[in-house]
Amino acid sequence: MDLSLRTFEAERAAVLEVAARLTAHQQVAVCTGAWSPREVMLHLVGWDVFYIGSILNTFAGNPIEPIPAPEKINPQSLARYAKLSWAEAVELFRKSSAELADVYGSISLHARFHPIWREPVVRTPGNVLLMQASHYAHHREQLARLGELEGQHRVPLGA
Repeated sequence: MDLSLRTFEAERAAVLEVAARLTAHQQVAVCTGAWSPREVMLHLVGWDVFYIGSILNTFAGNPIEPIPAPEKINPQSLARYAKLSWAEAVELFRKSSAELADVYGSISLHARFHPIWREPVVRTPGNVLLMQASHYAHHREQLARLGELEGQHRVPLGA
């Protein structure tokens, strides 16, 4: 297992570990801005889905897709999965992050460094995993701090 995949898998496991420790009260607390932990998990799912599609589309011979603005992808993810419970959101994250790791793992070592990943930017599949691992770490830290936020309650998005 290469460094990109090890790093990604470690952060994925850490997010799931922190998520499993959240109490019912913490699951609806303000976690980041106005997002609940459920919405944070759905946000991560949205980015997993984007990166899975981006890697597969590039292998199909299409140009590398530009990374969309968070203002575009975040509302789409939250709306698409709005009816999911906390447990369903965590399970969806478990599946989407595993799928991203599987897609990466299915790419041969030679193909991971093919010139197709260099135009217009260097965004190899390994770099994608490392970016997403960093993203997971950022939100894992926010979820882990929920114990400090016990007195706050969630403000609905758009309020």
